[in-house]
Amino acid sequence: MSTKAPSVRVKRRSLNRQGPLAINQSELPEGYHYHWVKGDAGRIKECKDYGYEFVTETGEGSATADKGDLGSVVSKTRHGETMYLMRLPNELWEEAQEEYKARIKEIEAQLGQKAPGLNMLDKTTYKKQLVK
Repeated sequence: MSTKAPSVRVKRRSLNRQGPLAINQSELPEGYHYHWVKGDAGRIKECKDYGYEFVTETGEGSATADKGDLGSVVSKTRHGETMYLMRLPNELWEEAQEEYKARIKEIEAQLGQKAPGLNMLDKTTYKKQLVK
């Protein structure tokens, strides 16, 4: 029998919820999915075309703000890049998530097995596929 004291595992935090870009949603209006977006014009246009809108300093949305008029929107600088806080209504975000899940199932069905890397939480399946 071992006399070694059991080690205490430190509780880990998600990388997506820490650091300077963490979003405190309790201070923002409910009913939206919030996302930090890099400040390059192409990425902003892509998000706006998809339905995202900028979040202003008052917490309201602004679909009309563009690259030349971003003074009142929420932004942060990280590693020399400006990031803008944008939001998408939850209904649209949930639709997108369902489409994404359906696409993964379609890929898995075509492969006849779970696709490696698409479900990293299932480590036993993932490891078996790496060993093959």
